[in-house]
This record gives sequence, C-alpha cells and structure tokens, in this order.
Amino acid sequence: MSVINDESLSLKLLVILSRAVQSTLNVLKGYKNLWT
Repeated sequence: MSVINDESLSLKLLVILSRAVQSTLNVLKGYKNLWT
C-alpha cells in the first residue's frame, strides 16, 4: 500500500511541477510579446 501511495504522491508532484513550468513558460512568452 505504501508503494501505491508513494506513486500517487509522485504523480501529483509531477502534475504540479508540469503546471508550474507551463505557467512560467506562458509568462515568459507574454513578456517576449510585450518586448517585441
């Protein structure tokens, strides 16, 4: 059971990290659009 819990936690962390990266990339794209 602990292994399953660890896997679910790691998946949640991966999802959160991916969302954070996508949001930061979108912000950077917005800044690039403002400069150009």
